[in-house]
Amino acid sequence: MSPTLALLHKCSWRAECLLKQRGHFRTIVWLVEYSDGTRDQIETGCDAPPAVTDAAALDVLADEMRADFLHDRVTRFALAFAGTAFTFTTTLAREPLQRRCECVAVEAHDSEGGHLRSWREIICPPGRTPTLGALSIVESAEDSRYAALLALNPVGRHHRVGSAG
Repeated sequence: MSPTLALLHKCSWRAECLLKQRGHFRTIVWLVEYSDGTRDQIETGCDAPPAVTDAAALDVLADEMRADFLHDRVTRFALAFAGTAFTFTTTLAREPLQRRCECVAVEAHDSEGGHLRSWREIICPPGRTPTLGALSIVESAEDSRYAALLALNPVGRHHRVGSAG
């Protein structure tokens, strides 16, 4: 298992622990690894005014994290955040079925171009603490707004100067 994939799994586990502890998932959890190999956990929330769009708030957060990561010499990181997943089930016997579910998205990125993404469904049994389902298939996350946070010059096909994507 690559170090970036291992960090994704560790971040997934931390998200599960926090969901069980709090009963909700309202922050972004970051696990960062520095150039000396040490790791740290950071949580960020959002206190943007209601008039600010989600995209604008996330772009500002990404810019701040990029500056912090450059200053602190971060070489890889993973993050977990609340999201929505859409699943499609197909069988020969019936029409495809689309299902929407609340989830915790988990991504991991490194300074060598590794970009991974997965998600876990938030399962809310009646009268019990929410829990997370199994980790979905890990896929590429090169298109993520967070993929360029470790890039010194995040300008390219998917990135604008001054934004994360």
